[in-house]
Amino acid sequence: MPRIVAEQQKEVPILPEESILFLVVEGSKVEEKQGRNGPWQKLDITFKITGVQAVGGGGDPSAYDNLIGENIWGAIPFRLTDHPENKLKLWAEAILQVPIGEGFELETDYFNGRPVRGVVSTFEKTRAGLNPVTGQPFIGHQISALLRVDSSPQQALNGQNGFSFNNPPQAQQQQQTQQYLPSQQPQQQYQPPQGTPPQQQQQASPWQQAQVQQGGQQPTQQGTLLDDEPPF
Repeated sequence: MPRIVAEQQKEVPILPEESILFLVVEGSKVEEKQGRNGPWQKLDITFKITGVQAVGGGGDPSAYDNLIGENIWGAIPFRLTDHPENKLKLWAEAILQVPIGEGFELETDYFNGRPVRGVVSTFEKTRAGLNPVTGQPFIGHQISALLRVDSSPQQALNGQNGFSFNNPPQAQQQQQTQQYLPSQQPQQQYQPPQGTPPQQQQQASPWQQAQVQQGGQQPTQQGTLLDDEPPF
């Protein structure tokens, strides 16, 4: 008769919404999906957590140090267009730090070993059953948006971000990881828009702070795990 002994499982805390992580892309794969409007392809990306920049809700990043070295995942449609809301374009630009337009030929291997920052969202694990303690679905976390780690878009355009299509991205991993250690990230302060009533001038969320660090640009659009391909 088959027997098995229960092992102790390492507890992995769930990050709050809008937390921001330092990541390195470990790999990706394309899956075929069937949506209401027909078949489409989904790109699943595996990231390794290398640091915690900010915790949603203002928590202490050091409380999540045991997540460093763990994997986290994100998924977007595998469809590349020059539309400003195309999710693959946005994620690729965040990872590669180069502009992507019509005619750009993208290989997902370009992502491997590249550092990037990720915005966290949470989701209900519908296939895992219910938590017997709470009676509610178990909660997981995922990457739903990406942010660049370079200091300015102009550096990327000038090729100063270390990426080169002539060299394998894996060979640049050590250089990039050292270049973007969490302690080296510039810390700018979020300022509420002019005219904001004093009672509404609360501390910025990590998402708002990230917009400041992006040089005024909006973070990339949220990823999706839906079974229907988005319009862009």
